[in-house]
Amino acid sequence: MKFHKYISYFFKFYILTKINLLFSFLSSLNIPHDIDLLEYNKQIKLLIPTPEGSKQAVHPDIIYDSEAKIPFILAFTPYPFSIDKYENPCLVISYDGLHFFEEQKGINPIVPPPFYDHNDDPDLYYKNGKWYILYLETLRPNAQNLVLLESFDRITWTSRIIYSANLKNPNDFFMLSPSFIAQNDTINKIFFVNRSVSPYRIEYVMQTSGENFDFYKRYPVSIDLNGLVPWHIDIIYGNNSYYMLLCTVKNNRNNKEYSLYIAKSNDLISWTLSPKMVLHNSYRASGFIKNNDIFIYYSRQQGLFRPWHIGICRFKLSEFFKENL
Repeated sequence: MKFHKYISYFFKFYILTKINLLFSFLSSLNIPHDIDLLEYNKQIKLLIPTPEGSKQAVHPDIIYDSEAKIPFILAFTPYPFSIDKYENPCLVISYDGLHFFEEQKGINPIVPPPFYDHNDDPDLYYKNGKWYILYLETLRPNAQNLVLLESFDRITWTSRIIYSANLKNPNDFFMLSPSFIAQNDTINKIFFVNRSVSPYRIEYVMQTSGENFDFYKRYPVSIDLNGLVPWHIDIIYGNNSYYMLLCTVKNNRNNKEYSLYIAKSNDLISWTLSPKMVLHNSYRASGFIKNNDIFIYYSRQQGLFRPWHIGICRFKLSEFFKENL
């Protein structure tokens, strides 16, 4: 059994990866040189450098600041052919939002894999001159840790655990896809999907000045999902509103089917889900608002032997919410 697993790993990582890289390179020839030249609703596959060389990446989280010297910062995890030992938080930068590279050669991954199981679901944010990455250290069946990385320069990071769940304790819960958002100068919130309830539920915890996040005081998000099951989320802000990019999951007979939807809120409490699907076959996504457009960085498993990739697609917000007309 172990020998069969080794052969499968060797075939995927050393043979299929090379084939996939060739197809990825050919598709990258269609990437424009300016993000404002992206056609609406056209999905473009990006070449994201990964430390193990596969360029298979998942779970993007983008920060865009047009005034910054380096305007695009992207967090993600490598995921070559779903081999989760490589799923460790990484960070790349870009001047155009389309072509990414390491800020310092060899910096990735920012953290090593845990002793067993895997890391996952990084969320990047910037506040008061400091960079932060939330990520999950998943240690099934025993524990799950929500880890916070902090850095002033995006090169040197410190680490601390802000929540540790005992997965054998029914009072604790299994978290998916944490997403940090600063509501104002004094209130911060972390949104996530609670996988320990049925159906899965989107919840959040709060932090006010001088206090820590209390993960035993969780608040459900007010949203009518119309029967959709939440899986991964990201919260972004733009045009005086909050937007939730919501990856949903449907269990089919042989595999899981993922789709991407979008919801809108003015107060981070009550949300309106657009009935229109954003993207089919889309895993966790992130994005930013520019004028009345939303640029979405999605992740997807697609193609021969189902490799992963990160792509970008541009939409008009008015496609999903009439008030953006």
